[in-house]
Amino acid sequence: MSPLRIPDLLKPLSGLLLCLGLALSTPLHAAKIYTLKFATLAPAGTSWVNMLEDWSDEVARESKGRLVIKIYPGGVQGDEPDVLKKMRFGQLQGGAFTGYGIGQIYSPTRVLELPFLFNSIDEIDYVRAQYLPEIAQGYRDNGFYRKTDAGRLNPHPQRAVARHEIKVAMPDVIAAARRVLRTGGKFVTVYTAERMTEVLHQMQSSGVEPKFCRMIHSGSTTNAKLVLLEGVKGGHPGMVVAPPLFIYRENGDYTTEIEKMFRP
Repeated sequence: MSPLRIPDLLKPLSGLLLCLGLALSTPLHAAKIYTLKFATLAPAGTSWVNMLEDWSDEVARESKGRLVIKIYPGGVQGDEPDVLKKMRFGQLQGGAFTGYGIGQIYSPTRVLELPFLFNSIDEIDYVRAQYLPEIAQGYRDNGFYRKTDAGRLNPHPQRAVARHEIKVAMPDVIAAARRVLRTGGKFVTVYTAERMTEVLHQMQSSGVEPKFCRMIHSGSTTNAKLVLLEGVKGGHPGMVVAPPLFIYRENGDYTTEIEKMFRP
């Protein structure tokens, strides 16, 4: 196995650097300074942290001081599960992780750490490129690769908190429900359909058995954007998948089922 070189370690940052480059191409308000907080277990003064600090300095120069990347080394923000949790809450915007931390997001990624599996850096790069789409999908399924402000953020603060994981993440909501529910108590949520598998996994992991599922569509020819899920604390396995709920007819009017919901 060939030894890793520092330039090769920079490759995982290339996508992020590209995103920052695109962001910096848009004019920022002269008086506004944006700060991104990154955490790592690597101690201050190590090559890893020096590399991150050099990157931070370069971004600051290119943005003329309007974009600041603050690095928290040495585990001052907690261990890697703590950092991931803070990223979900929006308290941190990123981190440099070991294989353990990456595995907390999507465990199959750790296959790239297997010793004596690769003969060269080029082989590692090739395998990683082939495997990256699956890794990225695994991150999405587990709530990452999806920013806290993904999509259009509602300008109304209360609505923004209700629709985005700004103050709390779904695993914490389900964990709280498990604590307050009695055995047999019901947990009901309407959530974005693309993260349904994540919610179902979190419910089962917390002892809240999924019992009812219904996909919600804007119209009969559109993909589901939302899903209605109901779980029972301590319930037996077995889930009913109901017919889909359509909100609008082809002419734009509410469907009969939706209209009934608004009637007294």
